[in-house]
Amino acid sequence: MKITFFCFHGSHFEPEFPVIQKLINAGHALTCVIHEDTKARFDGMQCKLIVYEDQPIHKFTPPSIDINPILLFPILISNACLEYLPKLLPIIRQPENLPDLIIFEVASIWGLFIAKILNIPTIQFINVNIFSMTKEFIDSFFTNPVLEATYKRLKDEHQIDGINQYIWANYSGLTLFVTSPLFIPLPPTTPKINKVIYIGPQILPRVKDSDPLLIEQLRVESQKRKVVYVTFGSWLPIEVEIAKFLVELFSKHQDLFLLFSVPSKEISAQLPTASNVLV
Repeated sequence: MKITFFCFHGSHFEPEFPVIQKLINAGHALTCVIHEDTKARFDGMQCKLIVYEDQPIHKFTPPSIDINPILLFPILISNACLEYLPKLLPIIRQPENLPDLIIFEVASIWGLFIAKILNIPTIQFINVNIFSMTKEFIDSFFTNPVLEATYKRLKDEHQIDGINQYIWANYSGLTLFVTSPLFIPLPPTTPKINKVIYIGPQILPRVKDSDPLLIEQLRVESQKRKVVYVTFGSWLPIEVEIAKFLVELFSKHQDLFLLFSVPSKEISAQLPTASNVLV
């Protein structure tokens, strides 16, 4: 079978890679749409690569410092769709690239859009954290005035009637969950999913145990206000500006306390300080 896999990158890529290896070993003709930072992982593998020419998902221009932090994800992803679709669609629809099946990592939602435009069946690939969301977060995709102009462009230019319905309506016949069903306390707001295959959690060794002083500080803060934990994994070194903006944004919301996990002291030194942010 000819399969095109729309990968994400950074820490999202790690649970995708073993699945990619198994598909190749099973004899499928695989094409992976990847970012430059993961290209070296495919050295020596029997796999065709389509590498993003640029990184529009990193070209992040905050619409306003006063925007609700919960709206950042739909803004980031939908703007990336507008950049990726006109570049990738002509490549994928070429006869030598046209697949029998598209697998898309759920953050690479443009893979689903391309599949719908070309009438190709899909499998969605989901990490467990995609459903660790509040009702407010989910509703932000549906009632988000900041995104109205973006939704209109998706509809006018690509006949995609809003990004929200494709994220929360289940258009794939099969979903691969990278976790165990025991670890998914799905909230009531989670939409019904069709057939699901759990392919096991990705287990990484812990570098060290949690700092007891940090845990105590978080316990104290949680009694006064909501605590938000943010980590970009291996994505953060690529675009520090997003991290800077997040710190500035949360500093405007003193009812929230932000715990920000970054991979190095060098990155931490580049971020602004705020009384309600712990990096």
